[in-house]
Amino acid sequence: MKKYIMLAAAFTLGLLSYIILPSPDAGEGIRKGQGNRIEEQLDIEPVHVTYEELQLIADSRKEAEPTEAIDMEPEQDAYYQQDEIWNMTRIVYLENGITYPECTYETVYLTACVILNRFYDWPECHSITDVIYEPGQYSTVDMYEDYDGSELGSSNPEGWKISEQAVADALEDCDRNPHYQSRSQQGDIYYTDPYTGEIFCY
Repeated sequence: MKKYIMLAAAFTLGLLSYIILPSPDAGEGIRKGQGNRIEEQLDIEPVHVTYEELQLIADSRKEAEPTEAIDMEPEQDAYYQQDEIWNMTRIVYLENGITYPECTYETVYLTACVILNRFYDWPECHSITDVIYEPGQYSTVDMYEDYDGSELGSSNPEGWKISEQAVADALEDCDRNPHYQSRSQQGDIYYTDPYTGEIFCY
């Protein structure tokens, strides 16, 4: 690196000498005159620099220069904490997953999508937690066990696994249509479970 710095200094001085001094067409006498060359004034021995060495100097300067930060939108997974994903799975399970396979997988999946769509589109919700605890939205918000009082997921282990899968699928590829779910219509209907009657609306 020290060699590159010396080469860069010599190269810069060389350029300055050609800027200050006349071109060769103006006569060799001026060029050879005492005290006219910058190298002579500063008592610096001229250094011959090859093209390859100049390229190395240029590359080293590029590496040293700070690059402008790129404003990239983070992947969806970057928004979520593990506790949020677990809470999301809990709500999805208690809302509909617990009834699987009576309900369709589509119902369980769309339940997860509703949560994500509210997070994406509702300005007052800055996280999945905000969506889940939004007043008046989920009656299951404070439930941490199955409806029979047993451990969460124990009364329907298959339903819990399906809920985990539905959340993972929604995080990977969310259906951006439904924003509401209920047993009653709350807007234009997007999907209705043919077995349980759960309604998803735009």
